[in-house]
Formats: sequence, structure tokens, C-alpha cells
Amino acid sequence: MKLKLIIASIMVTTLSVPALADPYDRQYPKIIMSMHQTDKAVDFDHQAHLNVDCSQCHHPQINEVESFTPYKCSSCHSTKGEDKAKSNAYFKIIHSKKAKDNDPAQRCLACHQQEQQQRDDNEVSLTNCTNSSCHK
Repeated sequence: MKLKLIIASIMVTTLSVPALADPYDRQYPKIIMSMHQTDKAVDFDHQAHLNVDCSQCHHPQINEVESFTPYKCSSCHSTKGEDKAKSNAYFKIIHSKKAKDNDPAQRCLACHQQEQQQRDDNEVSLTNCTNSSCHK
């Protein structure tokens, strides 16, 4: 009798463990995805955006086909100069990224070279890397 009770307890415990798992846990990628729908490819981390409703970027799946709404990072991440100190500001997010080997989307010059061409000669250079605030 005790053996049957022990076996039944083990079976109930084993079968109930998956019920404790988050049912939505499988619905978002665990990896950081490179998004190429933007002007310049950016890395998107679903883990960092868990508090954002999925429907802000994804339509409901129909016939198991994923579809996306048009989006811009700036719809959530402010690009205004006065907001650049805020933790979710586009400036803060982009400038907190570390460049990855062989990833031109993450390199400073991917943005700064184009930006430098639009600046006056008397403005601070964005492409002179030696002794800059990035490379001390």
C-alpha cells in the first residue's frame, strides 16, 4: 500500500511540474535577433521588452503565419535631444551598445561617418577616434 502511495505521489508531482511553467515562456525568442526592417540593422532583445505588449509589434497569428506591424524604435524610444539622458532614450540605448566583431551595424562609424559629412568643419569631429570619449 505504501509503495503504491509513493508511486502515485511521484507521478502526480512529475506530471504537475510542467503546469508550473509559464505558458507564455515559449512564445518569445530567447536569443537577440538582428532586425533588418529598420534603416540600419539593430539587435532586438525580446527579454528586455517583456513589459511591452506583443501586439505592439506582432499581429495575431493567422494560419500559423507571423505578421508584423510597421514599427520604429523611436515610437517607444525618444530621439529628442532633451530626452537623451533618460534610460529608454534612443541615444542612451545606441550609445550603450558594445561593438561586435565583424558587425557593421554596431560599429560607431556606421552612423558617425554619415553624420560627420553633414557637420560644419568647426564642429567637433564624430569620426576622430583617438582620445575620444569612446576610446580612452
